[in-house]
Order: sequence, then C-alpha cells, then structure tokens
Amino acid sequence: MVKTMMALPIILCLTSACTAPQATATSLYHYFQQPTDIEQYGQALRDAIAKGEQDNNLPPGIYAEYGYVLTLQGRPAQAISYFIAEKQARPESAAFMDLMIKNTGHYISAARY
Repeated sequence: MVKTMMALPIILCLTSACTAPQATATSLYHYFQQPTDIEQYGQALRDAIAKGEQDNNLPPGIYAEYGYVLTLQGRPAQAISYFIAEKQARPESAAFMDLMIKNTGHYISAARY
C-alpha cells in the first residue's frame, strides 16, 4: 500500500505533461515488473535528478520517490534529506513530506532499540 502511494507522484508525473526523462519511465516500469532491481531504479532516479537540477527542470515528486527508494534500501537518514528537498522544491507537497519525514524518523528511532 505504501509502495503504491509513494509511486503515485512519479506515475502521475510520467503520465502527465511534465518532462520526465524517458529512461526514468522505463526504469519505473522495469522496477514494477522486477521489484528486486531497486538499485537500477535508484540509479535512474539519481540520473534524472542530476539532469533535472542541471536543466532546472525537475519533475514533481522525483525527490520524494528517490527518498522512498532510499528508505527501502535501509538508508532512512538520507531519505529524509530527499523528502526535505521535495518539500522545498514543491511547497504544495509539504503536508505529505512532513508525514514521510515523521514516519521515516520513527523508523530510525525504532532501529536504535
């Protein structure tokens, strides 16, 4: 359920008029077919973020999606930094990103015990 909710922003972006790189769409499709290939999907997201930052044309939700991938990879502290980046890039996402930051923070706290 959470996986589907987090993928929703990137799916909406890829099916709307925003200009997400084709490689990211292909990687997302591949990831849904082969969820174990998260490394490949994460790399595609990193590449899309780098290109988007260079061109000053980031698709909505891309930082959040990469943050979610980092969470799945067991890197919650890094994930939070991408949730914060999404919140700064897209202020309209603040409520959702605050929730993701809070939930990821709970994950970090639970891992300490």
